[in-house]
Amino acid sequence: MKCKFKFWFILVVVLPFKIWAQDTLEQNQKKDFQDVARSVFGQLPFSKSEQSQRDSERVYFSIIPAFASAGSEQVFVTSFMSAFYLGSPKTTNLSNVYFTPYITLSEQYVFPMRSYIWTKNNKFNFIGDYRFMKYPQWQYDINHPSETNEESRLNYYQTRFYQTMSYSVQPYLAVGLGVQYDYYAGIQEDNKEVTGLSSYQQYGDTNSRSFHSGGPTLELIFDNRGNTINPQKGNYLRVSCRNNSKVFGSKNLWNSIYIDAKKYIPINLQKNQIIALWVWYWSVLGGRPNYLDLPSNGWDNYGRSGRGLYRNKYRSSGLIYSEVEFRSNLSANGLWGMVAFFNFTSPAVLFTQEYYSPFIGAGAGLRLLIDKRSGTKCGLDVGFSKSYWGIYISLNEYF
Repeated sequence: MKCKFKFWFILVVVLPFKIWAQDTLEQNQKKDFQDVARSVFGQLPFSKSEQSQRDSERVYFSIIPAFASAGSEQVFVTSFMSAFYLGSPKTTNLSNVYFTPYITLSEQYVFPMRSYIWTKNNKFNFIGDYRFMKYPQWQYDINHPSETNEESRLNYYQTRFYQTMSYSVQPYLAVGLGVQYDYYAGIQEDNKEVTGLSSYQQYGDTNSRSFHSGGPTLELIFDNRGNTINPQKGNYLRVSCRNNSKVFGSKNLWNSIYIDAKKYIPINLQKNQIIALWVWYWSVLGGRPNYLDLPSNGWDNYGRSGRGLYRNKYRSSGLIYSEVEFRSNLSANGLWGMVAFFNFTSPAVLFTQEYYSPFIGAGAGLRLLIDKRSGTKCGLDVGFSKSYWGIYISLNEYF
């Protein structure tokens, strides 16, 4: 079913709510994995002086090796994260750098690094996304997204370098410039499951075994969350406009816009219950991107959209995605928590302003507090949709 959407609802829904103070649990009342580990190995709890010394540290480090399953996909993943302050915690947001390499049994090798860095007093904000991937993946009907049958497998290598630098012009508001560059190589379609032409062949990229795409971006960022690792309140809005340019070796010239909005609403201070809202809109504004550059679920800035949906299932010239998640402590000391979520994905009718009715995913999961100083958590979620299910292991909340 097709329907038309107006995008203004994102700003109306996500931004106007009042922000409340929350999380009344004192730091010395909280328990994290490190506290539990000390108890298991017969060590005494941290003394007040030891805890004070820990709290005064500017750098926190976390690592989680894991095995996960997504439908028939088996995944080996290790998450490394460094969180740190480049200025006083009273005036500077917590920065973080993630490195999450993973390998699947279907010969996918992914080495991604992402950074979100604030300089002293939040004067500058640097956002980075760097990846090297060998990523064979199944393709689905781009013209009939409700179809669930696999069309073919597309094999390729991808190298990505995205870097943004923004400057604070008002409290919480920054403007900036960036560059986004992708290089795809070894592109080959195999395991064709359909008679006639696949969507990839219909789109017309089959003569290109490799290609470059890249160009400058204009950035507008509003962020008053404070802690980007585990937001407890506040709003986030990022508007990124990209111009694909011949200067970066691109043959196809096109423009796109990416709008990412999030909001965190505390509803119960004692149990640290939060409703988290996330909406993003990604659309081609002009020109014709290469097939692999088209907006697709699971390929948002942080690669975390669409729990319960097969990654790359919905690909088009435009995509609207929204998710609502309820978060709550399960234990009084904050060690254990839970989440429940619903998400909605609406792809565009290719190169039009019409959008299909949303495809729905849902699920729930557990949270274990790894480091109470930074709010770092380990998550284990189960997501499902009409034709797919997956188990997801993460370091920190999904958004």
